[in-house]
Amino acid sequence: MQITPKYLTTVQAAEYCSVSRRALENYRSKGTGPQYIKRSAKLIRYSRESLDAWMEAGLCRTMDQGRP
Repeated sequence: MQITPKYLTTVQAAEYCSVSRRALENYRSKGTGPQYIKRSAKLIRYSRESLDAWMEAGLCRTMDQGRP
């Protein structure tokens, strides 16, 4: 039986979002990344909900969307 964790590590979260670990760390340090939980300097976790919300916040419309 495989257990799916409620909270993901930085490596797991980066894989979930299809970005590199370093990119996610950079977003976090700039304050432009997804919300996260920080229990200590080395214990940082992300919920799937916060990752999904962050990714969906970046949705863009193309010029031709919405045109008949």
